[in-house]
Amino acid sequence: MAAPDASPPGDKPRRRLPVLGGSPAAEDAARPRWQWSVIVALGTLFGWLLLEMVAAAPIADPFARQGRHELAAAVHLLALALPAAGAGALAGRVGKKSRWIDAVLGAVGLIVGVSAVAYLRLGSSGLWLGASAFASAAAGLGAAIGFALGRRNHAPEA
Repeated sequence: MAAPDASPPGDKPRRRLPVLGGSPAAEDAARPRWQWSVIVALGTLFGWLLLEMVAAAPIADPFARQGRHELAAAVHLLALALPAAGAGALAGRVGKKSRWIDAVLGAVGLIVGVSAVAYLRLGSSGLWLGASAFASAAAGLGAAIGFALGRRNHAPEA
């Protein structure tokens, strides 16, 4: 009896699924740079939503009730910058083809998209434009710093 993984004669060899903890070098070599922008955008979005629900809203709410709106805004910007930095660090550490601009474009692109949806749903106001600019700056700066830290802490391949 043939081994369970043996191919019948004349057939192409079977392709194996990647194993967790295996070498991602071949998989990353085929990953274009634009995909790292999408990965950073999605990582920032999900991390931002999680931090907003778990930490930022409960911390910022007492500041807003006391009239300290600048502190409440700072808490929300920090809740955006931290996941952007984490996603940028992922792109810097794992993405061998990625560049810092890919991480920044992913994070800022997310904010532009969210801001456009908010504008269409809520209408225009002067506050909307200022908040979008501050959020874009926080996300972009966080992604750039995270990317630099990810690249710096990346051990070169031997």
